Amino acid sequence: MADHNIDDILKILSNTYRREILRLLSTEDRYAYELAKILKITPRAITKHLEQLKEYGLVEAHMKKSNIGPSREYYSLNRGLVFRISIGQNLYYSNISNLRDDGTMPVSPTMHLEAPDEEFDLEEIIQQGLLYLPQILDELEFLELQQTRLLRRYQGMLQHIGELLKKHGLDPQESELIVTMLENGGKMRQKEIMDKLSLTPVTLSPIIERLIEKGLITYNVIIEEGKAPVNEYKLTVV
Repeated sequence: MADHNIDDILKILSNTYRREILRLLSTEDRYAYELAKILKITPRAITKHLEQLKEYGLVEAHMKKSNIGPSREYYSLNRGLVFRISIGQNLYYSNISNLRDDGTMPVSPTMHLEAPDEEFDLEEIIQQGLLYLPQILDELEFLELQQTRLLRRYQGMLQHIGELLKKHGLDPQESELIVTMLENGGKMRQKEIMDKLSLTPVTLSPIIERLIEKGLITYNVIIEEGKAPVNEYKLTVV
């Protein structure tokens, strides 16, 4: 499936073996029997897990020639996703986004994300690991701290805006839609709103009508050649 939501990801990651399959495929393509041997489960069980991962669009299968026998069906990661969920006092944030990476980042100034360099001896490999792995982990810990600070600001803004909207007479559905539009620059098309809030045209329509009556949003119809007309909604202050 092309799109993912929180329920999809939680379901697929709820199984230890599926998480391990994703971890193993992150380093190299592998065939089903190889995965079954590493994880010490039956080939039938591995096949079932791989089919579920394929269904969610996270892995793909392709045939690859083998030096020791006939071609095998190998599996590889099909998509990079970042899944974040943070829960704490006055803090809740969940998000799924595509992993953005141009693929040019080296492992270190001397080691690159390419085929292993046979010129590195064992001592040099260990020295590189000792030098850079702790440094990278320290940078990740710093970024995590920065992210937590930003998430607390985000949660505080959500809470403050929600309280103010409530004081101005907006109900929870109206407030949620307004906040969603704020997060997306104040202008959204109907399908974008429905996808974000898990609404149908029938459930969205009365909320939109109430907000139009209150003078908080306006809309216009976008007509593109060869496509059906689309409603686009905009906050009146935008």
